[in-house]
Amino acid sequence: MRGRQPGTVKLRLAAIPQLSSKYSVLVGSVPKPKIDDHLLPEDIVEGTRQYLQALVQQINGSYHFGFYDACAVLSRRLEECLLILAFEAAGAREAILDPKGDYVTLEKIISQVSATRHVKLARGATATLTKMKELGDTAAHHLTYVTRQRDIDEQRVPYAKVISELVHLAKLKPE
Repeated sequence: MRGRQPGTVKLRLAAIPQLSSKYSVLVGSVPKPKIDDHLLPEDIVEGTRQYLQALVQQINGSYHFGFYDACAVLSRRLEECLLILAFEAAGAREAILDPKGDYVTLEKIISQVSATRHVKLARGATATLTKMKELGDTAAHHLTYVTRQRDIDEQRVPYAKVISELVHLAKLKPE
């Protein structure tokens, strides 16, 4: 381990993997754990934007490790991102902007989906969007309620369908 000159260090190439695993926590490069597609299949956003892929991984990871409040909040965030992207892809960005040019609330964006034809979702999709928004809001803002696995599980299949549909409407993947 000693370098050729005083005060220097030279590592043996063969020792690097062992040292990396032993000291990775100290240098901030902890390997990511294997996370299954608990809530959303990762291929829904595979090949799209990096931040969407990271969100899906974090959603699945928070579910995997039992952090259901975090899972609900992140699911709400993904929903909002994809709705905005879908409106932009439809050329209707103005429909979800307030007079100052900022995006309106998620509640108003969901209302726009119901009220206009800019983003046309399948039957029942707006109800799913509303339920996941409420779940995410509760997880983020309710003082005493702790989100449970069954809260997430009740919306698992409809939520995955809506997310898949929004990815398609946002034109994030080639046809």
